[in-house]
Amino acid sequence: MEEKFFPIGIHYEYPFGGMCKRPEWLPKGPEDWKQDLNEIKKTGFNIIRIRIGFDCNLDDVEKLLDMASKERLKVIFGFATFYVSDDFVQKYPDSRFVNADGSVFPEGVHDYRWQRACINHPVYLKMRNKLIEDCVKRFKDHETIYIWDVHNEPSIRHCYCPNTIKEFRNWLKKVYGDISSLNKDWGTSFEDFESVEPPRAPESSESMQKQWETWGEFTIANLKNFLQSGIDIIKKYDPDRPVTFNFVGMNMYRGGVDWWFGRELDIVTMSMYTSWGQHRAQIANIWHDFDLLRSITGKNPWIMEWQAGPNNGDPFYSGDDIRIETFNALGHGVKGIIFYRWEPLMNRIEPWVHCMVEPGNYETERRQKTREMIKELKSVEDVLLRGVPPKGDVAIYMPRFAVATILDIKQTRNSSVGYHALLNDLGYEVEFITDHFKRSEDYKLVIIPAIVRLKQSEIREINAYLENGGNVIFEPTLNDVKSCAAELEWLGLKPTEIDSPIYFLVGWELRNSKNEFVCWAFHKRAIIEEPDESMVEYRFYDGKPAILRISRGGNLIVTMFPFGWTYLTCRLKGLRSIFKQWLTGVEPAVHVNVSENVRPLIKAKVLKTKEHALLLVTSKATSKVKVTIKVKGYKEIRTVLQPFTAEKYLLKKRKSNN
Repeated sequence: MEEKFFPIGIHYEYPFGGMCKRPEWLPKGPEDWKQDLNEIKKTGFNIIRIRIGFDCNLDDVEKLLDMASKERLKVIFGFATFYVSDDFVQKYPDSRFVNADGSVFPEGVHDYRWQRACINHPVYLKMRNKLIEDCVKRFKDHETIYIWDVHNEPSIRHCYCPNTIKEFRNWLKKVYGDISSLNKDWGTSFEDFESVEPPRAPESSESMQKQWETWGEFTIANLKNFLQSGIDIIKKYDPDRPVTFNFVGMNMYRGGVDWWFGRELDIVTMSMYTSWGQHRAQIANIWHDFDLLRSITGKNPWIMEWQAGPNNGDPFYSGDDIRIETFNALGHGVKGIIFYRWEPLMNRIEPWVHCMVEPGNYETERRQKTREMIKELKSVEDVLLRGVPPKGDVAIYMPRFAVATILDIKQTRNSSVGYHALLNDLGYEVEFITDHFKRSEDYKLVIIPAIVRLKQSEIREINAYLENGGNVIFEPTLNDVKSCAAELEWLGLKPTEIDSPIYFLVGWELRNSKNEFVCWAFHKRAIIEEPDESMVEYRFYDGKPAILRISRGGNLIVTMFPFGWTYLTCRLKGLRSIFKQWLTGVEPAVHVNVSENVRPLIKAKVLKTKEHALLLVTSKATSKVKVTIKVKGYKEIRTVLQPFTAEKYLLKKRKSNN
């Protein structure tokens, strides 16, 4: 791509999309498209995303592409093949997804859940391939197309239809070669591959766990093959233009896409909504997942769907929200932002949500604030395009198996997100170790947040890393005594009980060596046999060990409760004060001097190029906040942040004393 600009755009899908026959709002024809594109351009957007469905008219698509070109708008050309029409479902009822309990969807004409056809259905797959091929052959030379987007938010669930089970058995043959090898690995006695049935749910027995994980790996591989076949069609006719799809959710073993597949893509993108069905305090999830995807792929992702308006999670989402969250996104190193969406859907699925403009009203507060923000960011476009966050000295260990199973292990997910949020609150850049742990890791501190079934090879490398002077925070899983004991065995610690009361929130006092109250621990705790007194840094209210420090060259911190999950729950300053003690010699990317009472409400991130540093600061405090911010090598910023605001500072280098 020759153009050098920071892509910031919006979805514009009329009359396109997966089910074009739905009774939607205007625009109905070229004159409306022309007016909308003109207004989109006047907002400051430089790119739009369209999605083409099975019932789209490609002549209309060409008209829209020509209009976009005249407005000097680039186009992300996407495919909405996750939707098929009701007519298709009625003609091919065997195309429907079959759930583990035998139920099917779509159930009828009022069932809008997607994917509406199994990706292994031969007629569906042929239709999908033909649509992609027809579009690429026809439009590959159109100057306005910037990126091909092969599929929206690929996530297919587990399908138990005959076509998928057939593919599963064929895949097993390739993986195992013969049925005896499968039986040995699974602990089963199947006569042949045709008698193998996929598991219906994860279970605790070792044999069923292995079957579930294999079924999960097949689902991942199956979806990857589906996506790759679409990419291959595009590359056959247009080899030089980038192709992508947008990741969503860490649900790999639940039918999701392999996040490691992103290493093979030209551009990595994901969907991110800051208030979709969740409390605002839980926004930490999306920044955790963004940084994790960046670490896995080695690429700075785009946001392909970025919240442009209200939804049922936050009906008051405003232009100020857009500004704050966009500044936060830019601080994480986003390399393109596509808002979802320009206009609202009007009927049936997802009406009202996420629209930037409203029926009959272009001049919304959201659009006005977005227009002002884009104009303001133009002055730092080069830094946004080329700048990256500083390398982090702290990492969270998150290997592939942990990501694949993370929705099944609540503690792993919540503690990893909590540690990430805590470090961000303290001004640290956080990276993830996403391949096998190595003793040569160059991080000063590594966090291991309830990673189940660590292998002996991993433990050996962790020990060697400690002996080389590295520091580790280790949190065991607290599901049951047996699994916790297995994870603590290498440390010589013996749990006797998992204390997990049943209530919406449970917790225990944390006390220091002087028996002074410091903070709380939430959710669960492991009761262990009393270790050497010198190891214990903090105890629970009843004297049981809560946090241990073990010297093994570097420091090994072991928590008997989910420290990260606790912080995610409460964001209490007492936990930050404890954590700071473990960060000796580790410098934050950004020093923020502000009252501890509002610290989690202030976010400061920096992007650096060889020539410049751009500081992006947001405040969600409801009153003015006095703050001093320092980035190493640059003059400090002293300012008073207004309530609920976002600011940018192009930093000046500090003169050397030499």
